[in-house]
Amino acid sequence: LGGALYVAGGADEGYRCLNVAERLSVVGGETIWGALPAMPTARASCAGAAAAGAVFVAGGVATTWTPLDAFERFDPAADAWT
Repeated sequence: LGGALYVAGGADEGYRCLNVAERLSVVGGETIWGALPAMPTARASCAGAAAAGAVFVAGGVATTWTPLDAFERFDPAADAWT
Protein backbone atom coordinates (compact mmCIF):
# COMPACT_ATOMS: atom_id res chain seq x y z
CA LEU A 1 0.00 0.00 0.00
CA GLY A 2 1.63 3.22 -1.08
CA GLY A 3 4.89 1.39 -1.75
CA ALA A 4 5.15 0.24 1.89
CA LEU A 5 5.09 -3.21 3.48
CA TYR A 6 2.92 -3.71 6.56
CA VAL A 7 3.52 -6.36 9.25
CA ALA A 8 0.97 -7.12 11.98
CA GLY A 9 0.76 -9.42 14.99
CA GLY A 10 2.98 -12.32 15.90
CA ALA A 11 4.15 -13.96 19.12
CA ASP A 12 7.02 -13.34 21.52
CA GLU A 13 9.49 -15.85 22.98
CA GLY A 14 6.87 -16.92 25.55
CA TYR A 15 4.32 -17.61 22.78
CA ARG A 16 2.21 -14.63 23.88
CA CYS A 17 0.37 -13.00 20.99
CA LEU A 18 1.24 -9.44 20.07
CA ASN A 19 -0.88 -6.47 19.03
CA VAL A 20 2.03 -4.70 17.32
CA ALA A 21 2.05 -3.45 13.75
CA GLU A 22 4.87 -1.89 11.74
CA ARG A 23 5.40 -0.33 8.34
CA LEU A 24 8.51 -0.69 6.16
CA SER A 25 9.02 2.18 3.74
CA VAL A 26 11.77 2.62 1.19
CA VAL A 27 12.72 6.27 0.80
CA GLY A 28 15.56 7.22 -1.51
CA GLY A 29 16.97 3.70 -1.36
CA GLU A 30 16.91 3.70 2.47
CA THR A 31 14.65 1.29 4.37
CA ILE A 32 12.77 2.79 7.30
CA TRP A 33 10.79 0.74 9.83
CA GLY A 34 8.10 2.61 11.73
CA ALA A 35 5.82 1.49 14.55
CA LEU A 36 2.08 1.87 14.02
CA PRO A 37 -0.59 2.23 16.71
CA ALA A 38 -1.32 -1.03 18.52
CA MET A 39 -4.00 -3.24 16.98
CA PRO A 40 -7.15 -3.65 19.09
CA THR A 41 -6.64 -7.44 19.12
CA ALA A 42 -3.40 -9.27 19.91
CA ARG A 43 -2.94 -12.15 17.48
CA ALA A 44 -0.55 -14.50 15.72
CA SER A 45 -0.90 -16.42 12.45
CA CYS A 46 -3.27 -13.84 10.98
CA ALA A 47 -3.88 -12.85 7.38
CA GLY A 48 -3.61 -9.38 5.92
CA ALA A 49 -4.39 -7.54 2.71
CA ALA A 50 -4.35 -4.00 1.36
CA ALA A 51 -7.30 -2.57 -0.55
CA ALA A 52 -9.12 0.74 -0.97
CA GLY A 53 -6.33 2.67 0.74
CA ALA A 54 -6.39 0.60 3.93
CA VAL A 55 -4.74 -2.46 5.48
CA PHE A 56 -7.03 -5.25 6.69
CA VAL A 57 -6.02 -7.90 9.26
CA ALA A 58 -8.22 -10.93 9.83
CA GLY A 59 -8.36 -14.01 12.00
CA GLY A 60 -5.34 -15.62 13.55
CA VAL A 61 -5.09 -17.10 17.01
CA ALA A 62 -5.09 -15.72 20.56
CA THR A 63 -2.40 -16.45 23.15
CA THR A 64 -4.32 -19.59 24.15
CA TRP A 65 -4.09 -20.64 20.46
CA THR A 66 -7.85 -20.24 20.20
CA PRO A 67 -8.94 -19.19 16.70
CA LEU A 68 -10.03 -15.56 16.40
CA ASP A 69 -12.81 -14.17 14.25
CA ALA A 70 -11.64 -10.56 14.72
CA PHE A 71 -11.34 -8.33 11.65
CA GLU A 72 -9.67 -4.93 11.81
CA ARG A 73 -8.85 -2.10 9.41
CA PHE A 74 -5.88 0.28 9.55
CA ASP A 75 -6.30 3.65 7.84
CA PRO A 76 -2.82 5.05 7.08
CA ALA A 77 -4.20 8.56 6.47
CA ALA A 78 -5.81 8.66 9.93
CA ASP A 79 -3.05 6.52 11.52
CA ALA A 80 -5.76 4.55 13.30
CA TRP A 81 -7.31 1.07 13.58
CA THR A 82 -11.05 0.50 13.37
